[in-house]
This record gives sequence, C-alpha cells and structure tokens, in this order.
Amino acid sequence: MPDNLPNLLQEIHSVKTANEMASKFDDFRSRIALLIYTNPRETNYYRNHTGRELFRKLYNFGLSNLMTDTYDSGFRPDLSAGLSTFTVSLNGNNGQESGSGNYLIGSSVPILATPDDCYKFVDWVISGPGTLSDPTSPSTSFIVGAGHATVTANYSLKTIFVSVNGDNGVETLNPSQGICGDTVSISATPEDCYQFDRWEVDGPGSINNPTSISTTFTIGSANSTITAIYSLKTFSISTGGNNGTEVLSTTQGVCGDTISILATADDCYKFDSWTLTGKGSIVDSTSASSTFTIGAGDATLTANYSLDTFLVSASGANGTETLSATQGICGDEIHISASPDDCYEFDGWTLDGPGSITHATNKSTKFIIGSGNSTLTANYSLKTFHISANGDNGVETLSAITGTCGDSVSISANPESGFVFDNWTLEGEGTITNSSNAETTFTVGAGNAELTANYSLE
Repeated sequence: MPDNLPNLLQEIHSVKTANEMASKFDDFRSRIALLIYTNPRETNYYRNHTGRELFRKLYNFGLSNLMTDTYDSGFRPDLSAGLSTFTVSLNGNNGQESGSGNYLIGSSVPILATPDDCYKFVDWVISGPGTLSDPTSPSTSFIVGAGHATVTANYSLKTIFVSVNGDNGVETLNPSQGICGDTVSISATPEDCYQFDRWEVDGPGSINNPTSISTTFTIGSANSTITAIYSLKTFSISTGGNNGTEVLSTTQGVCGDTISILATADDCYKFDSWTLTGKGSIVDSTSASSTFTIGAGDATLTANYSLDTFLVSASGANGTETLSATQGICGDEIHISASPDDCYEFDGWTLDGPGSITHATNKSTKFIIGSGNSTLTANYSLKTFHISANGDNGVETLSAITGTCGDSVSISANPESGFVFDNWTLEGEGTITNSSNAETTFTVGAGNAELTANYSLE
C-alpha cells in the first residue's frame, strides 16, 4: 500500500532498541524526506504531540538533518534540510556509464551503460539509498534516495558467433562460438574441379593466414562470417604412344573443356584405340580423330597402334602368277612365281605400291611387304621361235626363219632332176597349211619347228 506519515511514524514508534533503529535509520530517513517532498501538507502532522515525540526519538538516534527545534512548541521537520541534494555516482569496468551528478531526493535520473567492445551489460547494483526502475536494462532510471549513492554497471564478455560458407567446396570450423581473442580452427575442402584461393571475412576478427586452406581465425568484437573463395582448377593433358604421332588442340584446361585429339600411325602401323589414365572422358576411343572432355584431374591419353596387315595381289596377261600369301605385315616375305602361257616368255615383274621385289627379272623370286597394299604385275612378251627346212634331193626355201606364234611363213620345195615332190613333214610346233603342196604356208606354233620336204624318183 502507498507510504504515508502516520503509518511510517507507527513503524518508527515500534522500534525498541538503538541497534534496531540504527539498522533501519537510513530507510526511515529516506521515506520521511520523500513523503514530505511529495506531500508538503503532511508537515502539519508534526505539530501534534505524537509527532514531536517520535521525531525526538529519531533525533536522539542521529536524525538531526531532518529536524530542528526552532519553535517552542517542539520538534518539527526542516524541509530545506530534508530535501538536500545527494550525489549519484556511476561506475563500472569494461564500459562507459552516463548519468552521474547531484540530484534532489526523489528525482528520477536517466542512466545509461554502454559496454566496451567484446562486452555485454549484465545489471546495475546500488550502494546506498535509492531504487532502479529496471536493474537489468542498460538504459533505465534511478530514483534518488535520502543519501549519496553509487550505482555500478556490471559487464561480462559476450559470446560471439562465427559461421563459414563458400561455393564449390565444404567448409568446417571448430568451435562456432567464443569470446574476444578466442581462436577458431577453419578448413576448406574444394569440390572436384576446384581449388581453394583464399578466405574472406565479413565482420570483425582476423584470419591468421588467408591463403592457407587450413588456418585459424581470431574472434573479434562481433559476429563474423568467413567465406572460402574457390576457382576452377587448371589441369594438364598429355599424350603418348609408340609407332605414331599424337596431337592435342591444347594441353590444359578446366573441367568440361573439350580438346581435339588426333593420332597418326607410322608407316606399317594402324591406330587401334585411345586409353585414358586420369580424369575425363573420350567421346570415341576407337577413332583416331576424336575429342576429350577434361575431368577433375590431370590426364594422359595414350594412342595404341599395331602392325597393319596389307594385301598383296598379282596379275599379268598371257601367263599365270602365284603367291605364297596374299597378305602380311611390313617385312614379311612372299614367294612369287610367273608361268608364261604358250608362245610367251616372262620379261619381268613390276610393282604398284610399297614393298620390294628381290629379283624382278626372275620368274620365281621373293616380295618384301612394305607399308601398304601392293599389286605385282608379271610382264610377258611373245616368244620368237626358229623355223628351218631341209630335204634330200631338192632345195627348200622359207620366207622367214624366225617368227612368233601365229606368224605365216611361205615355204617351197624344188625337186632335183629325176625327182618329184611328195609332201612336207613337221617336227616341232606349228601347222602346214597344205603339206602335199610344194609351195604352201607354215603357221608358227609355240616352239621351234623343222620342216622336211620329202621327194621320190620320177
């Protein structure tokens, strides 16, 4: 219930000992002065006997600053003394306090506590008379009591939170909170295809080594966010292979880049396939000309080659050609032979394509396979045959003594005196048109021929 002088005086009157009065003296003095300050009409109350006696009792215990004996009627309050000015002092560690000064009793004094960096306000504590509107608020009011008072602001280190983030990686920290000066461990793990570049901080605090993937952060005076910065990593691409030449459109790039690759086999070899060591993918590993998509790491592309198999064929007009094999690889030997038709003779081999003939003028020889398909041609020409004629008891005449198959040679026989021509006989190849005529023709065949004129006596 509201305080008033009658009730207060009853409380004072109930005090029996000096010790009890000493313990309650400051409270009584403050309440009396406040009541007189807020209700001046109450002063009339002190003119009665009870009031004088009670205040005398208080006076005997030292309440001299509230009472004087200026009237012969007894003691009464001296308002100018009861409403004297008191000093309000503010202090605290780790902050700034405002509102100190000298104020009349009952005054409502605005006070403010501003924590230093890293600190937070906890509460106010009073030493002396007076009351606080809200002891837990940094900005509140102090009601001045009947005496000097010291109001202390209490502070404590505040808990500060730290967070990490980043695109294209995973970030960790331990712990995620602390106080000013505490050290937090931070680390970054880039995703495939990316590399860590640096740390950046939004807020107070400092990073020990911003370019280190694993480092420490010293907490500052407020919450902070630490961001890991990543960038696409550049990877190296190389090629290899035996028995060929490999070409890349570029030797480095980032994930997803496309590189043109080309393999050219050496002579005697053919391209088989690409094999990949490392990251990435080959669009068509069986094609000598293909593309490679860079993956999350360095890569080596190896072109695989094998000895190519080449075809060998033989041909020729007016003969028969045989081969011991119709295909092979570089360096293989194939036996070749040519058999001329009747009337023809072998002249030599000619080659269309790589490789070599051991003896091109021999009907039977060897062919060394080169770096491609080859055709061997056996060359033939008509063979020249000899024709002769003879006979006893006559003279034989030929229009030619040599010729090739199909040539026509005129032949004639002249008997000696006393003889007559009978016929022609043939030893060898060819045909006599009319063997019973002394004058006829001979068609050369596929070989030498001897014509004999036969005579008899008339």
